[in-house]
Amino acid sequence: MVGGRLPVVNGRRVIQALMRTGFVVDRIVGSHYVLVYPGDPARTVTVPVHADVT
Repeated sequence: MVGGRLPVVNGRRVIQALMRTGFVVDRIVGSHYVLVYPGDPARTVTVPVHADVT
């Protein structure tokens, strides 16, 4: 990465990456997906999945 900037990644790709590492979708609240790691309830991630603005 040049200049220390982070890449732009949409919510669906983040969810796919988390699921590949073992997270599962626990629930969907509106446009937010709540993923948990089985066996460790402290590892919970909320990912917003909003409409892409182009």
